[in-house]
Amino acid sequence: MPDSSRSTFVVFAFLAFVSKETAQADPLFDPTTFYLSDSEPKATLRIFNNEDFPIQWTANLVRWRSDEEGNDNLQQTDEIAIEPSLIELLPHAGGALEIEATKNLQDDVEGTYRVIMTSSEIRNGQVAVTYSYSLPIFIRPKVLIERRPNLSLRTMPGELRLTVHNDSNVHEFVDSVNVEGYSFAGLKIFNVDQSGMYILPQSDRTYTLAVSEQDCAKMSGIAWKIELRNKDVLSEDHPVSMTCRIGSPETGFKKAGSVARAVPKPD
Repeated sequence: MPDSSRSTFVVFAFLAFVSKETAQADPLFDPTTFYLSDSEPKATLRIFNNEDFPIQWTANLVRWRSDEEGNDNLQQTDEIAIEPSLIELLPHAGGALEIEATKNLQDDVEGTYRVIMTSSEIRNGQVAVTYSYSLPIFIRPKVLIERRPNLSLRTMPGELRLTVHNDSNVHEFVDSVNVEGYSFAGLKIFNVDQSGMYILPQSDRTYTLAVSEQDCAKMSGIAWKIELRNKDVLSEDHPVSMTCRIGSPETGFKKAGSVARAVPKPD
């Protein structure tokens, strides 16, 4: 019979969001992002146990894509290997895992993978917690083609859909998205923020903003600002004419979506 007195929780995190200050103060994985190529097919993942008890970690390698709804699609792969795939760390001790591409993977477009690190159960009274971290692995393209992302806006009843287009053959990372709505008199009627995420090579990511019926009736335009991890800022002011949705109670972002698409090769 299962033990109903004990609960197990899984905590999942993308380490793209670990700050430099946190990583330096209490490191768990180092590095947290990997770049491989045919000339440099190997990398070392250092892992640390800062607890007072031993912890086991299991490593699993997956190929990383995005589906039409913007959810990450992770599939098992043997194109990259990691050894050992299971490691036990003593209290306040560290270890190392070796990551290696099993064949030449460089192509015209950056390859995208992840290593999923899952801990053994960590018990705290009647609660057991399992931690799972996802660390990105990128395969550099044969030739780097960087293009500044561009933006487009679509309106739907009660919604604004802001799309960031990544035409580069390498990923982009959006740190934050900010949208301000203005009235016909030029007064600010809302200001909303959304944390960003990776935009994979030659993909689009759409941020959908639901606009309340009250704000929609007052709004004549918006100003948006998108901050990229490379410190570049994309910003535009845009007049807006849209159909309001009756009963829409609150202005705020919905889940972002990402769609892979074909991009013509440069001449």
